[in-house]
Amino acid sequence: MFMQKKWGSRRFKWALATLVTGLLAGVLGPLGIEAAASSVSGQPIIVVSREAGSGTRQAFVELAKVVDAQGDDNITVEADVLNTTGGVLQVVAGNPAAIGYISFGSLNDSIQALSLDGVAVSAEAVRDGSYPLARPFNLAWKEERLSDLGQDFMSFVFSREGQAMVESAGYISPGSKATWQEQAAGTYDYSSGGHKGQLSLVGSTSLTPVIEKLAERYEKLNPGVKINVTSNGSTAGFTAALDGTADIGMLSRELTTSEASQVGHATFALDGIVVVVNPAQSQMKNLTLTELQAIFSGQKTHW
Repeated sequence: MFMQKKWGSRRFKWALATLVTGLLAGVLGPLGIEAAASSVSGQPIIVVSREAGSGTRQAFVELAKVVDAQGDDNITVEADVLNTTGGVLQVVAGNPAAIGYISFGSLNDSIQALSLDGVAVSAEAVRDGSYPLARPFNLAWKEERLSDLGQDFMSFVFSREGQAMVESAGYISPGSKATWQEQAAGTYDYSSGGHKGQLSLVGSTSLTPVIEKLAERYEKLNPGVKINVTSNGSTAGFTAALDGTADIGMLSRELTTSEASQVGHATFALDGIVVVVNPAQSQMKNLTLTELQAIFSGQKTHW
């Protein structure tokens, strides 16, 4: 009954925000953000977040410092929690009052990206560290269990062709900062070794689109290989790599010190976590990190 009431309240907020589209031009919102063309000034903020266990959420919480006094995740309990990047995109694109966060590589025209502390997200800003919400895309494995096939797939991911595919998918090649078998990423050519068999990769939904493209290309280069990709979150990906239920885990965040001590890992791409709003918020261009923290912790509840 409680859940039904809570959902109903959110639906009411959504409808109310939609009804006031185009009103309140020129109003200055409580966060000090110009809202000349905003449809939602003064209306409840609909916070959209990923689920617990999502690497994107974990990285967002850590980098944006949306934490409590103990350093734990402090995203408001009133947030609409979704299990996929696609779900976040759909809600924000359909709700003028919504704000969420997604991977840089998932940006499209259905939503609007915000600058943070005056820095717009871009490949250059992520790579040079000026964009505040930059994160690595990691692959993880148990050294003693990584097969020749797994090693060969990793070699393809870090090859010139593999890294070009990373870039074309909208992510950022880390360049010489990431190595596989002491070879700088993107500096050598891959040639098929005629491998056969099956390979399983498990983990982050943010990594899945680019990994699926890499896997498809690798299978074409190695017709005897079948690669299975499962999306169930970064934490699940680490666990699967650790316990051997997957050959390689996919994590869209830094490994903790404890995790890094238990598995081999390598960064094959860099990504920015992008804060997004509905295009109806056409005059909203920037948030400070302080404002972002206030919104996602529930301290600021209205536009």
